[in-house]
Amino acid sequence: MLTRSPSETLKQPASRVPDTRQTKPLNRLLQNTGGGGTVICCSSGILVKVRDMALRVRGHHLCCVFCYVGSGAQTARDYFGVDNAIPELVGRLRREPDQTIEVADDFDDVCVVCPLYTGDGCGRDVDGLAQNEKLREWDRQIVSRLGLRAGDRLPFTTIVKRIERTIPDIGEICTNCTSSKPNGFRTFKEGLAKGL
Repeated sequence: MLTRSPSETLKQPASRVPDTRQTKPLNRLLQNTGGGGTVICCSSGILVKVRDMALRVRGHHLCCVFCYVGSGAQTARDYFGVDNAIPELVGRLRREPDQTIEVADDFDDVCVVCPLYTGDGCGRDVDGLAQNEKLREWDRQIVSRLGLRAGDRLPFTTIVKRIERTIPDIGEICTNCTSSKPNGFRTFKEGLAKGL
């Protein structure tokens, strides 16, 4: 069996890198396994040993998890009105509360497995590019309040403490969120109080 470290895998020739249709199942597999564990997965016929992967998460997704949990909904469709990957992120963070998060300022590991992801925008709106720009503004504001920058890496538990300290009301940032605005952003506060 051939195993390679993540750094060795990065050195693979570009022709050996699978296209995005092939990587989505791989990303889902990696997303649904513990960040601190070791996974053997197959990518383009090469067995790869993966250790201590950071999960790339954009700013607003760090807060969406609390809105979703606070709602008590069982599925994304129940709360958001559409299928998305937030319940998968919540599950991952419940299993791995100290999961290393790499702060992203655009599409992240949640986006790429989301059924709304179009490759260049968010299908939550007819104009996916405009929708993503709105979300990027939310990301910028949230990440700024948390005192972070894109590329920063820290445990999710540390991020939660920063959210509790610096974002008491997500309604100040996500002003036109179609999921939380109707309930007065109550679900965010309830999710923070409840915890994941």
